[in-house]
Amino acid sequence: MKIIFATSTTVRGGGEEYLLSMARHVASSGHDVTLLCGQNSGTESLIEDCAKAGAVWCRHDFVFNAGGVINKVKTYLMEPCILIVKLARLRPDIVQVNLCFFWSCVSLMLACAVLRIPLQAVFHNAQGDDLLNFKKKKLYDYFLRKGQKWVTVSNANALALARTFGVAEGVFEVIHNGIDVGKFDFDPTEREKARKQLRKEFGWNEGARVAITVGRLYADKGWVELMEAAPGVLEAFPDLHFLWVGEGELYEILRADIETRNLQNRIRLAGYRKDVASLLAGSDLMVCPSRRECLPFVVQEAMAARIPIVACAVGGIPELIENGIHGLLVESENATALKEGIIKVLKDGIGSKERSEKAFKRVSELFQEERMHRETEKRIADLRP
Repeated sequence: MKIIFATSTTVRGGGEEYLLSMARHVASSGHDVTLLCGQNSGTESLIEDCAKAGAVWCRHDFVFNAGGVINKVKTYLMEPCILIVKLARLRPDIVQVNLCFFWSCVSLMLACAVLRIPLQAVFHNAQGDDLLNFKKKKLYDYFLRKGQKWVTVSNANALALARTFGVAEGVFEVIHNGIDVGKFDFDPTEREKARKQLRKEFGWNEGARVAITVGRLYADKGWVELMEAAPGVLEAFPDLHFLWVGEGELYEILRADIETRNLQNRIRLAGYRKDVASLLAGSDLMVCPSRRECLPFVVQEAMAARIPIVACAVGGIPELIENGIHGLLVESENATALKEGIIKVLKDGIGSKERSEKAFKRVSELFQEERMHRETEKRIADLRP
């Protein structure tokens, strides 16, 4: 079977890690896999990693519909025609499109509908009702009538998307994200080595504590609130340092803010990293300050790494963490609540360790990568005529 995995991404994040995980698994099962995406700084590492997994790359720089007549013509007419030609050449049996925003790759969904190529859309983020007008809802109704299937990765996202599209919640099949737990479960010797390497790399004392955050540098990931909360936390804990991992449009803004506050040695921007497992193992706390999430891999990874977690209670995060049992959940878009939550966890050594062990047990039992692969591959196979 020939399968295309498509994404319009320009920044690598959790949705792209999902795509890579699925592409690697499907290729190892003996299927022909093609990665359809643009070429930019955010996709270079994804293209490279997918190639190592056995996927062939086909370049297509998706148009982002930012409004206006010209962009609409490109999105709904010109680009679908270009994709029809490419798909006719590639002749896939199935297309799976990776949607970090529901309006991305709409041209591909149109092209597949015209050519009657089975398509599965995996929605990785929820949007507000105000973002989808009547005409666009009719377009997505057309996709459903053409037999396209919709999957999302959390119950909360299924509910939010159902409201957005004006459809029954059951239209979206929920397949929770999963991870390779063993990749993040370091033994004591490996963990100590990771701790030393992390502190040496960033010039921190061996006894320093580290609070790590991993995610795209976009506003909806809560970086503004974390920046507001950080000074108060650092003042309360002179031995603490923040490590912020990711890339995106807020990089220069955050860097300038850190310099203005003279916190260059206390807060480090690390950019995109492939060694997140080691960074988590070397950290003392993971903070997820997001305003919006679906089911973040990094929270699952922190659970597998057995480190305390402070996260905002948004999207599917409460499906991963029961507040006070597996970690601490706080109100989103509230810098004060975030600051107080981080301070509380840093002070609660024994309680935090107990929650971390319960979190590890939960992710090991419910959110394994193998289950995600099995359920998604079955859905892909069911699409084939």
